[in-house]
Amino acid sequence: MQLSTNFRTFGHLLVVAFVSTVLVGCSTNKGSDHIPASHGNYKEILERQRAGAAVDENLMPSFTEMTADEYEQLGDKYITQGNASMAFLQYDKGLSTDATKTGLRYKMGLLYLRKGLNEDARGQFEEILKSDPKNGRAHEGLAEALLHLGQEDSAEKHFKTALTLDPKLWKSRNFLAVMHDRQNQHSDAVVEYEKALDVKPGNAALWNNLAVSYLAHDEYEKSIQSFQAALRSGAEDKKIYNNYGLALGKAGRYQEAWEAFSKGSSEAKAYNNIGVLLLEEAKAQRATSCFQKAIEANPTYYPKANENLRRAQTALKNVLQQTGRMDPPSIEACL
Repeated sequence: MQLSTNFRTFGHLLVVAFVSTVLVGCSTNKGSDHIPASHGNYKEILERQRAGAAVDENLMPSFTEMTADEYEQLGDKYITQGNASMAFLQYDKGLSTDATKTGLRYKMGLLYLRKGLNEDARGQFEEILKSDPKNGRAHEGLAEALLHLGQEDSAEKHFKTALTLDPKLWKSRNFLAVMHDRQNQHSDAVVEYEKALDVKPGNAALWNNLAVSYLAHDEYEKSIQSFQAALRSGAEDKKIYNNYGLALGKAGRYQEAWEAFSKGSSEAKAYNNIGVLLLEEAKAQRATSCFQKAIEANPTYYPKANENLRRAQTALKNVLQQTGRMDPPSIEACL
């Protein structure tokens, strides 16, 4: 059977693996005009940046004798404008000016993580830890890089070290929880999610991940409550609605599940998903009705529903043969 969202294993559910970002933010000012290259010095340019104007990268070669702190401020502003590449250049220049700037090197590491350059990120965080072995954020960044590189044992060690140094590093708890769930250590995962939520109680992504953990371990009502908390916290991801629909459907709340699936995909896919859930519960008559509604909603573009309809009809035929009935019963309503 084909369901629009595969919910059979934890790995196929939507888990938000927080992407590290530079701490100055990531808003974009798309309407700003570039400052012409003839305009003045760094101080003036920084003031204009603060007022919302973007900097023309042609200006950069004209700057002389900038300090590492000034390069960092300029790089931070590029981040707020959504220009990670130019931010990277400024951070790199800042480190070239003063290689001891731990905070600047940390931001470089985060940019490498954002770009998926995990070996480079690893190098930056390891360099920080050489001079500052008790830097919890650097341990967290290193752990994330190691996790992406497939070195889970080392990653787990550094996440735990990060939390020993700073228990408020909730992203470390999230990553540890995801790792626990993948190792089928569900109770340990829940503990980590809950501790992370103690620090970030309104974080939609954390609520989603906790809900996914409950769903993957058949604790449907707890999963539903956690998905609802994620949605109350502002989550709008369509995959979260699909996962929420799965939890509702597995709990037998099919009408609510259909509504959630509809928000996560389309009417046709919502009916198909409900049909699959019903068929798994040996409710072939209702499943048949749902697959027919899916086809009616999208007759030319929804082959999954046609395939699932054939399977439902076969299941219904088998039931009739086992019971000795000749005529099929009236098809029940889908919802």
